[in-house]
Amino acid sequence: MVPVAELTAGQIEAMFALMDRHYENLQRDIFTADLRAKDHAILLTDQDGAVHGFSTVVAIGWDASTQLLFSGDTVVDHRYWGSHDLPATWLRHAMAQAQALPGRTFWLLLSKGYKTYKYLPLGFLQYYPHPDHPTPPEAQALIDAFATSRYGDRYQDGIVQAGRDHVREEFARVPPDDRQATFFTARNPGYGDGDELVCLAEVALDNLSRVGRRLVDAAE
Repeated sequence: MVPVAELTAGQIEAMFALMDRHYENLQRDIFTADLRAKDHAILLTDQDGAVHGFSTVVAIGWDASTQLLFSGDTVVDHRYWGSHDLPATWLRHAMAQAQALPGRTFWLLLSKGYKTYKYLPLGFLQYYPHPDHPTPPEAQALIDAFATSRYGDRYQDGIVQAGRDHVREEFARVPPDDRQATFFTARNPGYGDGDELVCLAEVALDNLSRVGRRLVDAAE
């Protein structure tokens, strides 16, 4: 976990290069603006410091009793798919943030690829949208209010409509027997053009999945 202000020029260039290998139509100015709008970066590196994955996050005080952790660009090198290092670090940071402040903390995630969406069931019991049950009105209202305030008319029915990059075709193919990935593509049929599904999960101990608890506890 690195404050964005402390990232080196080399790390930022490596992050951009990694995104560019996995996403088409990536624009450096938009990537840079998204990065500068976040407060922390989570870097997945090897023993030599090479960046093989990252995510960015900013804490937003939504109201007197609600905090949002809003994730920005997120990618893991396809050669490291299956590693839990990135979600584990993110979960520990999120839990520390949630426990440090009163009220409730929610993860607000825009997902343009099914692999990012699958971080939700990996770490949480309840998350939205969910393949098994509808989104509760309270959660939907929070999703709608945040996305409308930030994206205006680009947000419709749970989707932020395409405005920039999208997952390269070779990394976007959905396994036919992957239930969660199939749900994601059905809920976000424009993912191939860069549409983003707005997702929400409460960051709370009693909402962690068994895997989520194990990843958090591993740091203690």
